[in-house]
Amino acid sequence: MLVPLQNTWWDETIGENFNQPMGHTLNTLRFPENTTDRQISRLSFIEKQRLALILELSYTAQAFLQDGPSVNMETDTTSKIEA
Repeated sequence: MLVPLQNTWWDETIGENFNQPMGHTLNTLRFPENTTDRQISRLSFIEKQRLALILELSYTAQAFLQDGPSVNMETDTTSKIEA
């Protein structure tokens, strides 16, 4: 699975893009409970980038190819992703 730096979202809200509930992972990366109801168009670049990583984790794949998965992210967020 390829997760590019500039990711593409197919549906209007965050929750519509996930194939399974990801509440715990959303909370770990500092997203509030109502995140799945938010519109993609209202997100910052960094929020979209963090969500793309969560979206990647919601799928089962043999390998993940990432183009700068944590570029421009805060150090503590990068540490949580790498853990």
